[in-house]
Formats: sequence, structure tokens, C-alpha cells
Amino acid sequence: MAGIVDLENTKLAWVSTLANYKVPKVTELALATDLSCVMSTAYNVGYEGSNSVSERRVCQGSDSSTPTTAKYVGNLVMFLDFDEDGEPTEDDPRAVFDNTYGSGYFIRRTGKPYSVAWTVGDEVEVFGFTYDKAQKRGGTDQGFLKITVPLFPTGEDEDPATLVA
Repeated sequence: MAGIVDLENTKLAWVSTLANYKVPKVTELALATDLSCVMSTAYNVGYEGSNSVSERRVCQGSDSSTPTTAKYVGNLVMFLDFDEDGEPTEDDPRAVFDNTYGSGYFIRRTGKPYSVAWTVGDEVEVFGFTYDKAQKRGGTDQGFLKITVPLFPTGEDEDPATLVA
């Protein structure tokens, strides 16, 4: 069985509201902000090791740990987008993640080209977050102008979630 490289086969989006994050609708994601072409590969959204309980009985000679609740983390690293006059374009991520606080859902679909529209039956990852003020970077000879948006989990996550009509 051949593998598939994740380059150009991941679609990323941000949507401010979902009626039910466990069962997102194609119509909701059609209104989402597509982040696929502004996101740097340095972004990080996903699960990490679960919280755990570590207890043992007096008679046990070894520690015991049991996973309890899932944990996920996130930060978005996005390229700024300017026109030839140096003005932000409509694709600039600051149109969504301005210098305020907010909340919404990060959606990721892997396996299909990012250019393929959301389709009923697509399996996606859904992560709910509140976000902090965007942190602008520039003038440090570290590459293109970018922003980093720190994310804070809301506890609303579903993987996989299947898109419905």
C-alpha cells in the first residue's frame, strides 16, 4: 500500500461558530476562513498526552498511572499577505485574528488536496479554542512576515468528525 505525503493534501480552516462541533455541516465550513495557504508549517494543533491519575496501593512495588482526560494544544503561525502597495489583502489572517480576543473552531482535513471543497462524508478534526492577541513578528531576519496566534482549548474537540449536509 502506497503512502501519501501530507504536502498539499491538508485543508485547514477557522470558523467562528458551529451548531454542533461533533457533527459539523458542509454549509458551515463553506463559510469558514480557509487557512491552507497562509499557514506556516510551524503551526501546532493537536492532541498531546492525556492528563492522568498516578496512585498506587501500599502493597504495590511499582507506580501506576491511568489516563483520564484528553488534552489538546494549539498555536497558529501564519504568513501576512500584502498587495503591491504594502496594504493587507483580503487573505491576510489579521482579517480574522486581529488584535483582540475571540473564539472559534480549527478544522483540519487530511488526505484530499486542500483545493477540494468540503464534501459530505469528509472526516475532519475539530478543535475548539479561544485565542489570544496575535503576536506580530518582523525585522529579525527570521523569514517572511508572520503572526503567531496562541490558542487555548475550550474542551470541544472531535476526531474524527464526519461532515453532514
